[in-house]
Amino acid sequence: SYGYITNKVPVDGRSVVNIKDNATLALVGIYGSDPETGVAKMELNADGGTILPSYTPFVPFISGCVATLGDGGLTLDTGSYDVEVDQAFVDKEASAPVLTKKGMGKLIVKRDSTHATTRIEEGILSFGAGVSKFGRNLEFAKGAVLELASLNNVINYLWDWSGNTDGYAPLNNGTLHNFGTTHLLIFGQTNLDKLTPEQIAVATAKGW
Repeated sequence: SYGYITNKVPVDGRSVVNIKDNATLALVGIYGSDPETGVAKMELNADGGTILPSYTPFVPFISGCVATLGDGGLTLDTGSYDVEVDQAFVDKEASAPVLTKKGMGKLIVKRDSTHATTRIEEGILSFGAGVSKFGRNLEFAKGAVLELASLNNVINYLWDWSGNTDGYAPLNNGTLHNFGTTHLLIFGQTNLDKLTPEQIAVATAKGW
């Protein structure tokens, strides 16, 4: 498909996109905001499945949704495109999903997100201005790249877990959530080589 999905009805519960298992959704954009207020309204629920651009993607490619990930997670396949996502994701209750990036293009994230894990299998992850986290855990396969400016954001704005023994921290909406007491940044050698001893010390001191 070359089309897009947009929220045309400003009524809660009327616009929902569900993707699961091995399903693939190919399109040029998803816009979930209320057309009158700009407030995120459309539900995007993923428990498996893949979303990818079918043609040159709109900017942003995904935005304005209330996006929830189940245990099956979600795969974003950028292909060869640079894909901008202005979208936060949250975990379904009692789930620990993985958002996986495939494709050699660049995934540009424009908004902090508190879902469990982002795994970059191929290509580049880039953080937009002011973004410091895209998932509570970051994993990079060998050869996958986190841009240097984004790497600096990650280290400088890591949540400070030092002295925090109960694992609670605020979500994007300000409520507290128990994230547990183990917090990991997993980098391949390409990204590890970019870290200075001072940056490693900062991350360690913050409980990572």
